[in-house]
Amino acid sequence: MDVEKRQSLTTEMELHQRKAQSAREGVKSDAVVAKNNSEVTAIAFDLMKTLPTPVISTGISYYKRQLWTLFGHT
Repeated sequence: MDVEKRQSLTTEMELHQRKAQSAREGVKSDAVVAKNNSEVTAIAFDLMKTLPTPVISTGISYYKRQLWTLFGHT
């Protein structure tokens, strides 16, 4: 792998990790606000286990699309 490609991938990974950390901090911050204020409710969803669900109701494209569904915990 050439140096430029490696540097590009490293930069993308670092950006992804910063965004993930920012999201985690936002969830924690929202949870603290909701805990301290009875008028605020914080709801968070983990969408890592989702699959796409088609919106198209007719046509051949409906049958060619992948299905996305959120799996619940059992």
